[in-house]
Amino acid sequence: MAKDNPEQERLSYRKILHETALKAPSSSGVYMWKNPQDVVIYVGKAKNLKNRLTSYFKQRHQDKASCFTRKINRIYYNSKRVRSVPFRKQPD
Repeated sequence: MAKDNPEQERLSYRKILHETALKAPSSSGVYMWKNPQDVVIYVGKAKNLKNRLTSYFKQRHQDKASCFTRKINRIYYNSKRVRSVPFRKQPD
């Protein structure tokens, strides 16, 4: 992506993230937001992954989604039955 227009680049990432959210299954699971350095910056769980992830891109969550899309470039999700999610604290 072109670096000459940061706002356009952010909107392009937001569109890609939204498309990823739309492809998520409607089953329950966990999701992670990752930044460009591949560091997990948010972990969430949902009864319906698709509904939860797409909710970040609706008007009422505009500020929250904008905050995330400035910091992330990937969404990962897992809809398999999970008892616990291993979490490794990132160094400061």
